[in-house]
Amino acid sequence: MTKWPQEFWLTKPLVVMVMLIFASSLVVGCGIASPVPPISTPFSYPVRVLVKGTNENIPSARVTIEVDGKAPLDDITDSNGFVRIDIPSSHAGQRGKLIVEATGYKRYTQEIDLIEDILPTIILLRLEAGAVGALPSPIYTATPTSTPMLTSTSITTDTPAQPYPAPTLVSPASEATIMGEKLTNFSWHWDGALQEGEKFDLRIWRSGEPASSVSIRREVSCLLDTPPDGFGQYLWQVAVVRIDDSGSKLTLSESPIGSFVWSDVPSTARLTPTPRPDAVVDVENLHLRSDPGKDYDSVRTLRKGDPLKITGKNLDGDWLGVVCSDGKTGWVVASCLKINISLTGVPVVYFPPTPTLTCTPTPTPTATPLPAPQLLDPGDAGRFSEHSVLLKWKWTRPLGEDEYFSLRVRPEKDSEACCHPHTKATQYSGSLVGCKDGRHYWSVVVARRDPESPTGWQEISKPSEEQWFDFFRPDEDG
Repeated sequence: MTKWPQEFWLTKPLVVMVMLIFASSLVVGCGIASPVPPISTPFSYPVRVLVKGTNENIPSARVTIEVDGKAPLDDITDSNGFVRIDIPSSHAGQRGKLIVEATGYKRYTQEIDLIEDILPTIILLRLEAGAVGALPSPIYTATPTSTPMLTSTSITTDTPAQPYPAPTLVSPASEATIMGEKLTNFSWHWDGALQEGEKFDLRIWRSGEPASSVSIRREVSCLLDTPPDGFGQYLWQVAVVRIDDSGSKLTLSESPIGSFVWSDVPSTARLTPTPRPDAVVDVENLHLRSDPGKDYDSVRTLRKGDPLKITGKNLDGDWLGVVCSDGKTGWVVASCLKINISLTGVPVVYFPPTPTLTCTPTPTPTATPLPAPQLLDPGDAGRFSEHSVLLKWKWTRPLGEDEYFSLRVRPEKDSEACCHPHTKATQYSGSLVGCKDGRHYWSVVVARRDPESPTGWQEISKPSEEQWFDFFRPDEDG
């Protein structure tokens, strides 16, 4: 065993003391200082709440900040989904929890540090399952707490917004009937006040069809003078909507659905309660005949727009059996109608061959034609320039409603007329379009409108005897 010198044992306490002093100096020089509380200042925390996926504003959402041992801070978003929460110095720099809640949306929570400039400013909420376009509204009331409210910072909370009230339909009344195309006032009442970007959506649609928007407006009424989709049974509704800059429309509330009838015939004369008539007359005048064929009697002349109910068709499908609005029945040419239904299910009605001339009329009259008009002026040897024609005649009786004088003018060497205007007067004055220089012959015959004729006219009188005149065009220098 090694023996240490006596001098070592004498100096050992001194060495130990020196080492202890050196270690103490290191601890003092390198030791960790005691924590010093940071100085926190209050600040304002802005938050905007939007719909995830569409970025639509969510008004009336509750934003809450919870800090252990502190009174919660909360407020409600405005119509733009925006809220500003004042963070007092007692909360600043603390660890807390951010909670965002709105009716119809999933609850949002996030752990946060209440340090300015690092807090989230945009919160996106997801819709609850089955909640389409849900309108958020607060569902909370102030919760009593034993912790005194802060007095160093004023925290205000808006009155919780209530759900949007539904508009009330005023006019037309339920089950009302609007007769014909006339100015009709659609009006409604609403207890709310429209905010920026909010409007009323007037919806009018035919029974059995999807709802259709007719007018977007801020007024509580709208004037219409014609039915949106023809005469028939209609439904209507008014909604409060919000429209963003992109044109997207969010429905906030809807009125109950009302109904009315827009009709062009008295209610007692309607054929059926169908939304639209089976067909309407699509020519100016149309014969309603007793059976399918031009050889049968015309029992009435129908006018353009007359509504008809289709009850049958002939084997070829070119004639249709119809019922008029007053119950009168007959047959019409199918091509002269505007048909609103499929003819596939219309029954075929079989008829015997066309009757002989001895019992029914034919398109070609067998009776003696009416007397011919008598030409008066200018007589033979008249002479006219392009714009100075004056032809006169007379007839033995007044013209009927659909009867006209048909003037025929033909060149001397042609058999076809070059000009044949129709008139109710017993004279014609003016120019003759299509006529060339030289001798022309003219005559007059009485004709009646006939939509079933290729020319649209049927002659009912003998033509007058022809007279002639000379026709010339003046030189350009006069």
